[in-house]
Amino acid sequence: MFEKYVEFAKSILQKKENEEIRKLVEEIEELSNKAKKMLEDESEDTGDLIDAGPKIRENLRRLLELALSKEAFELARCLAVLDDGIVKDRAKEVYSRKFENYSSLIDELISMGVLTERTLTLRFNEIAKEVFEDLEEKDFHRLAIEYYEKLADSLDSRSHLAYHCLKAGEIERAFELFIDTANKLYGKHSCIDKLIEVGEKLIKHMKDDDTRCRVIGTLGNLYLMSKRYEEAETNYKTVLNYYSKRVKENPDYAKFVAGVLNNLGNLYFAKGEHKKAESMYIECLRIRMDMNDEDGMVSVLLSLADLYMIEEDYENAEKCFHDALRIELKRSKEDKSKMINVASIVNNLGFLYSRKGDLEKAEKFYKEAIRLYSELSKENPEMLSNLTTALSNLSSLYMSSGNVDKAMNVLEAIKEHWDAIPPDVRATFYLNLAKGLENRGDAKAAEFYLKAGALGFMIFRNYGITAVNFMHCLDKAEQLGDEILKGDAKLIKSAIMKVYYGVKSGLPEVSSYGKRGEALIKAQKGEVVSIDINDEVDMVVYVLANELAMQR
Repeated sequence: MFEKYVEFAKSILQKKENEEIRKLVEEIEELSNKAKKMLEDESEDTGDLIDAGPKIRENLRRLLELALSKEAFELARCLAVLDDGIVKDRAKEVYSRKFENYSSLIDELISMGVLTERTLTLRFNEIAKEVFEDLEEKDFHRLAIEYYEKLADSLDSRSHLAYHCLKAGEIERAFELFIDTANKLYGKHSCIDKLIEVGEKLIKHMKDDDTRCRVIGTLGNLYLMSKRYEEAETNYKTVLNYYSKRVKENPDYAKFVAGVLNNLGNLYFAKGEHKKAESMYIECLRIRMDMNDEDGMVSVLLSLADLYMIEEDYENAEKCFHDALRIELKRSKEDKSKMINVASIVNNLGFLYSRKGDLEKAEKFYKEAIRLYSELSKENPEMLSNLTTALSNLSSLYMSSGNVDKAMNVLEAIKEHWDAIPPDVRATFYLNLAKGLENRGDAKAAEFYLKAGALGFMIFRNYGITAVNFMHCLDKAEQLGDEILKGDAKLIKSAIMKVYYGVKSGLPEVSSYGKRGEALIKAQKGEVVSIDINDEVDMVVYVLANELAMQR
């Protein structure tokens, strides 16, 4: 239970032989052994067990005070409030103003094992960090604010900045950073847990009901992104109750009621409770129509369309898409930027008709989306990625309907914008190209099935999105490839099953394989592996080799 604490304490003793330190190490080990025995004996007297942790940490604090110079100890206390992976150059800029001998103090902390030095960062020993975090002061967070202000602006750095503003007592700034950063999120992100921590602490500092509800509602959004559905629902219903009362006194609150209804619709949609989601969306739409809020109307119409698509209620989905399209076409006459939404809705209608099996209409709408995105991309190069998506949809339509030559022609058009292709579209491109080459009897099909499978797996691994059926693609690569490619595909597939799906057996015996297969076999044996990353397949092999090595 406390073995890591003992191990760390002994490592300090090895570096700094001292009778007081020795006694503290012995006390820490005795407390650890006592706690371990109580657990093994399943003792009902938990008081001593509960007290063991604080006593061990207190002894470690005293040990570190003895082992470190006073200034090094103080610097460690300051640095401990920072997130791990401290950027060396930026930390030096901030903390060298407070600590004149900053560089030598850092060297001291590294030599004692409190910090580990990487090329660009410093990392705390996890036990040391835990001990020093218990000793935080408000001034340490003010220094942390300076540090995070010097980092490149990102969602992560802004969430940490919000946290340290809160801890330093800068409540208004913490609130603004919390709301602004949370509103920039559109899915699961590494900063969400830190933002939730900030939001949960902010609530008690809010002096009026309106700002308190903003925090509670924003927390609801963060809970939803984190799939903490019960907490999200509780927060949404809390603010809905508040806004529903206020709207009776002030009609301006109707927009907030509509916003919460929309969020509840999103929550129920995510939970698979589609009837509840539909009810929330329709009520939200009614309020936004009463307000003549066209932006809001379009947003909820598209959410309803997505819901109906999932339900395969294509008739209602079509109505929602066309209603949204009419609004955006009307508005685009005065605001040309609305043509981006027009193109997106047209592309979605192409997908709807494809799903319905109305290939003629699907082709028509995809071609119109391509025309619109082509025009938009002349002034806005960011639209090229949308253009490649629409082209990819058309190539998939042709491929699925047996028009291979047309599909291959569209794939050639996609290649003209290669640098703008999003990863999921690139995976679909490889898959369609592989299908076309297979249809023509071209042996290169196996190579592109392998690329599609590799990239499809990485997208699924990193984002949880199924761009293509990556296992099917790897099966096809194994089926169609030469002996070396067959072996590599089989080993990649088996490594995925072993690492990510818990298959217990080792990698299979294969008669032939290339450098990629060899890397996986070596990694499983614990041998050092060097991989040159030139494409998506190499990247997958690199990731799998590292995972295999870690499992040993």
